[in-house]
Amino acid sequence: MSDRVVQQGLAYPTVAPRNAPLALETQSSNRAGLFGRGTNSLAVMALVLADAVAFAAAVCLVDASSWFIDRYVSGNPYDVPAVAFHSQLWLWGVLTVALCAWFGISGTYTSRRSFGDDAKRAIAAIAVIVLVGGFVEYTSDTDFSRLRLLLIFLCAVALVPLGRVAVRRVLDSFGLWRVSAIILGNGECSGAVFEALVADRYVGYDPAYRANLLSDGNKPLAQLAAELSAAIHVRGLETVILVPSPAEMRRIDRVVDALNLNLVPYILVPPVERLPFAGLAVHAFLNSSLIMMTSRNGLISPLARALKRAFDVVA
Repeated sequence: MSDRVVQQGLAYPTVAPRNAPLALETQSSNRAGLFGRGTNSLAVMALVLADAVAFAAAVCLVDASSWFIDRYVSGNPYDVPAVAFHSQLWLWGVLTVALCAWFGISGTYTSRRSFGDDAKRAIAAIAVIVLVGGFVEYTSDTDFSRLRLLLIFLCAVALVPLGRVAVRRVLDSFGLWRVSAIILGNGECSGAVFEALVADRYVGYDPAYRANLLSDGNKPLAQLAAELSAAIHVRGLETVILVPSPAEMRRIDRVVDALNLNLVPYILVPPVERLPFAGLAVHAFLNSSLIMMTSRNGLISPLARALKRAFDVVA
């Protein structure tokens, strides 16, 4: 069952489904409090604990496997001195805390990114932390093993993303992960956005409403911001997904300014179709309000193309 609420130029046809997530992140620079807007403290603590346990488990798994192989397979047991064991424990404990602090500072626990983007950032951070650990071990008098560092890295890049997926599913099952959102706009892909993000439990948006945005172009920005804020907060929504049609795209800047004025996080799905999956990067100009989207196709480089051809021939 749906109803229609018209409030000072804003028409909101509500849609019944309440249990559905949402899209890719293009969030405004809103950070309310320590944990950010739209992510409760319990969910943040669970995400931090999952990363810490996953990284610590990777280190323990590699060291336990090495001890087992040395003692029961190769028959050459090696007892680690107590001082060296304690120093290793302190070192990798500090590195675990440093990794979680890195994720916290970079907004991993307060932003809702896609799994692919999250995994790439996690791999880069883990690589740096493992290299720092290897450097400290190399400069100290402890046993240094490149193979051990490589195995820790490989185990960590597998366990950390898996741990994030698992903890999000647990939080979602208790109703602690998803945040309520509204889809604004008449874009042709609004239905596809709704359905695609319903299937994505990782990002964790719940599109509780879908609505048409009938804004008056002559209305002052402050008045538009106040009306939009009232329409959002009266329904307990925390995020706005903008899916404008080509006609609405011409005045989308006023809606974005109104959202930024109220510090409301938003997601923009522009009416652009048939773009290749080329990792478009957004660039802004200092002397203009225009933006430019640049593709990041790795095969543009002649060296990359040569390596790919050589791999294709060999494989």
